[in-house]
Amino acid sequence: KREAEEQEALRSQMLKTLSSLDSSISAIPSEALAKAGAMMQEYIPDEDAELVAKAGQTALAMSKASNAFAERIYDTMRSEHGVGPALEAAGLDPEMMALTAQAVKEPRWLLWEGPSNRENLARWLAGDIAALALSGEGGPLNGRFVFGPRGVGKSSLLVAGCVAAGVFSRIKSLPAAGRPVVPVYVDMLRATWLYELCAAHAAGREHAWLNPLSPLPCMMDRALQLAGHRPRVDEEPDLSRWKLYPWFATPQEVCEFLEANKLNMLVVMDEADEPYKECGNIIARELDLLRGDSPQMIYYVSGSAAAMRDILFEPTRVDTGVYDVKKFRYKKSHSDKQIPLPPLEPLSSLEDHAKAIVAAGSAFSNFHSDATRFLANSRCPDERALFGKTVLRVGGVLRALLSKPTNVPETPPLGLDKMQLDIIATGHGRQLASVFAAHFKFVIKGLCPETVLDQLVSPSVGFPALGLDIGKLSARVSEKSGESVAAEALMSSLSTLSDCGVLTLAEAKWRPVSWTAVLSIMLVDEGDCSLPFEARDDLSHATVGAKTTEPVLAQAFCKSAAKSAHFVGTASEGQRESLLRSLERLSLVDDAAVAKVVNLKWDDVREDASVLREGMLYKPSPDKGVDIVLLVRDPESQLVHLLLLQAKATSSGAADAGKSTDSSLTGWNKIVPRFTAQVDSWRDFHPVSLSLLRDGESLVVWNVVVTNKDVNENALHGRVPAEIGIHEGALRMAMFGGVDGAATSSCGRIHGPHWVVAFGDHLLSGLPPAVLDWARNVKRQAWGGHTAAEAAGAADQAEA
Repeated sequence: KREAEEQEALRSQMLKTLSSLDSSISAIPSEALAKAGAMMQEYIPDEDAELVAKAGQTALAMSKASNAFAERIYDTMRSEHGVGPALEAAGLDPEMMALTAQAVKEPRWLLWEGPSNRENLARWLAGDIAALALSGEGGPLNGRFVFGPRGVGKSSLLVAGCVAAGVFSRIKSLPAAGRPVVPVYVDMLRATWLYELCAAHAAGREHAWLNPLSPLPCMMDRALQLAGHRPRVDEEPDLSRWKLYPWFATPQEVCEFLEANKLNMLVVMDEADEPYKECGNIIARELDLLRGDSPQMIYYVSGSAAAMRDILFEPTRVDTGVYDVKKFRYKKSHSDKQIPLPPLEPLSSLEDHAKAIVAAGSAFSNFHSDATRFLANSRCPDERALFGKTVLRVGGVLRALLSKPTNVPETPPLGLDKMQLDIIATGHGRQLASVFAAHFKFVIKGLCPETVLDQLVSPSVGFPALGLDIGKLSARVSEKSGESVAAEALMSSLSTLSDCGVLTLAEAKWRPVSWTAVLSIMLVDEGDCSLPFEARDDLSHATVGAKTTEPVLAQAFCKSAAKSAHFVGTASEGQRESLLRSLERLSLVDDAAVAKVVNLKWDDVREDASVLREGMLYKPSPDKGVDIVLLVRDPESQLVHLLLLQAKATSSGAADAGKSTDSSLTGWNKIVPRFTAQVDSWRDFHPVSLSLLRDGESLVVWNVVVTNKDVNENALHGRVPAEIGIHEGALRMAMFGGVDGAATSSCGRIHGPHWVVAFGDHLLSGLPPAVLDWARNVKRQAWGGHTAAEAAGAADQAEA
C-alpha cells in the first residue's frame, strides 16, 4: 500500500512538472491539421493548384511555384477569417493555439495601412511557409529575428503564421516532394523556470527525468508528442519508463527525427528576451547549434526588449550586468544565418487605430463601434477629438485595443494609468521622465499634458523627432540628478520601459511608443499627478485631484505671495520682505504645468542636509500634517527660509459651489497641533535645521496655511491668532526644545515659527491656467468664491 501511495505521489509530481512544461508550448494535433488542410479547397478555391502540382525539379519552376503559393497564403491570411473556417470544419479546438484574442478562432494576419512593417513580416512568414511546404527545407538562412515594443501585435502575427504553416502544408494540391510542417509556439517567458534549472545545474529529483539541461530541444520534443508524431510520455503507465524516455538533447537530434519522418518545423520563440536576462549563455548555445545546421526547420526569435538586437548581432555592446551574454561574445555573429527583420512599429495615426480595430471585428474589441463611427466621420474635428480621447486613455497599442475590458477588480489598469505606475516603479524612471518631458517641450513648443490630445488628433511632428540617443540621456540624467550616471547604468531601466511599452529603440534613439506614453511621461514628471476620475473622459484639460491639490496650491502661493500672503504674528519687516523677495525669484515650473513634487524622508536630511535642495517642492514622509516643504535662500539678507505648508482646500470632488467657501476658516484648533505632530515625527528638527545653514546665515521657519476658502477679517485677526496662541507652546517645544521664540540656544540663528495665511482672488490668479480651464469646463465654482472665468478679473479688481 505504501509503495502504491509513493508511486501515485511521484506520478502526481511528474504530471505537475509536465503541466508546467506544456504551459509554455502550443502545438496542434497532426490529424486535426490534416483535416483542416483537406477542407481548404472548399473554403479557398485552389487557383494555383495546377502550377504547384506541376512544379518540376528545376530551380526556376520551384521558385515560381513557391512565389505563387506564398502569395496565396498571404492573401488567404489577410482575408476576413483566414484559415478559421477550415479549422472549425475539421473540429479543431480553437483553444489549442489560444495565445492572443486575434488568433483564437480566426487565425489570420491583421494588417493595416501606415508606416508599419507588419506587412513585411507577414510576407516573410508566407514565403517561409511555402518554402517548408514545397521544397522540404528552410534553406541556409533559416533564422529570423523580430523586434518591437509590447502590444504591437508580434504574437498575433506569429501565432497565426504557426497555424497557417500547419494547414497550408497539408492541402491536397502540394507535390509529392512537399512536407507537412509541424507548427510549434514556445512562450519563453513561461519557460524561464526550465532555463533557470539549466543555469543552476540543478536538475532536481522531480525534474531530472525531463533532461532540463537542454531546454529548447526538450520543448520541441514535447511539441512533437502533443502533435502526435512522438509517443506521449504521460501515456506510459509504467513510471520507470518515464525516466528512460530518450528526450532530445540537441537541435540536431530534432532535425534528424524530422528528416527521418519527412517532416519540417516552424518554431516561434516568443518573449525570448526574458530568459536572456538570467540565462543568455544557454540560449546563445542553443541558437548557435541551430545556425544553418537545421534545414528542416525555420525559427523566429521574437522579443520586446530593445537590447535583443544587440544580443544576437552585436553582443560586445550588451551590458553583462543586465544580460548574461559573456559566452555569446566568443561565438560568431548570427548575421550569417539569422536575418534581422525590420522592427514592428506601433500604431501612429487615428486612422490606423480605427482600421486595426475594425479589421479585428466586434468580437475582439470593445471599441469596434467607436472606430466604425470615427471612420465614417474622420474629418469632423469633434469626432477626431472623441475617438482620440479613447485611444489616449486605452494606450494606443494593438494589445490594449483588442483586449475586451472586464469588470474584474484584479484586472490591471488600462494604458494611461498603468504606464505611469510602470515608469514610477522603474529605476531612474522619474529622472528619465523629467529628461524626456523637457525634450518633448523643446521639440513641440507649448506642449503640456493638456495638449497631447491635440498632437494625437493632428500631429505636428513624428515620433522620431521625440527620440534621444543614449549619450544625451546619460548626460541629461546626470545633470538632473547632480551626479554622474553612466549610459550603462541606464540600459536596465530603458529595457524595462521598453518591455512595458513606454519606450522603444529605433535608429539608435530611444523614443516614446505612443502619445499615451508621452502623456504618461509628462504626468509623472509633473509631480506623479494622475487625472482624477471625473476628468478621464475629457483628457484635454488638466485637473485638480487628490494628488495635485497640494502642489498646485503651493505653486500658486509661490507665484502670488506678494499679494495673497497675510502675515500673522511677530515676523519682522525685514524677514517678510526677504521671504517675498525669495519667492518672487523662484520659478518652480512654467505657467501651464502642475508643480513637481519630490518625496522627502527626514532621515535622509539628517544624514545629509544637501538632500533638501532649494526651490523644490517636497512631500514629507510620513505625512503627519505638513503637505509641502520648501527651502529658499535670500543672499541679500543672508536668510534661509524653511516653509512648512499645509493645504486646507476643497478638492475636485466638491459636490457644489456652496461648499467651497468658508468665511471663518474653521478647524484651527486642529491645524496647529497637526504642525506639531509633523515636527514630532521628524525628530531632531533643531539640529537638522541648523545643518541647512552656511557661514553667516540665519534660518526663518514659516508655517504656511494655503486655502481655497475666503477668510474674513474677524477670523484673520481674531480666531486665528487665538488658536495659534493656545497651541504654539507645544509646537515650539517640538521644534526647539523650548518656548523661546528666538531659540537662544542657537545664538539667534533660528527665528520663528512665524505664520502666514494665503487665500483670496490673488492666490487664485497664481494657479496654472490649465487648472482654471479645468474648473471652467467642469463648471465648478472657482476657489475664493468666484468662477474660474472671473478669477483673473476679480484679482485685478481687488487690487484696484
